[in-house]
Amino acid sequence: MKYHQAPIWLIVAALIGCTASRSPVPPAAEIVKAELSVRALPNGARQKFPCTVTLDAREDLADVRAWLSSIDWSQPGQDMAVILLPQPDGSVTIHQKDGTATTFPFYWDGPVIREKANRLLTGADVTRLRALALRACK
Repeated sequence: MKYHQAPIWLIVAALIGCTASRSPVPPAAEIVKAELSVRALPNGARQKFPCTVTLDAREDLADVRAWLSSIDWSQPGQDMAVILLPQPDGSVTIHQKDGTATTFPFYWDGPVIREKANRLLTGADVTRLRALALRACK
């Protein structure tokens, strides 16, 4: 019996496909609105909190999408079944044209929850999101 060796590119592509996690961020053209819900901002911001606002302006949706796109979705994250977390500081819910909605709870110190995967991801830069919350929650 004769075996054939698979091309190296095929092996690499298969390995990357198995380990890399696809971004849950939908294309900009698919997003119709976002809901930003914030319990409070750190450092005693003077805006009205808690706050829940619907964002549909292009600039606001671009800020939300840019924040979500900056997250490293390929990291394995921490299994939330084995940890106890405090209530998130807020969440962003993305609504798409097809009627689906995806929620991303977050903490101001950087962690983001990927609910569908039951994972806590770290290292998110919340600077842009914080500026959006300050602007939207007046």
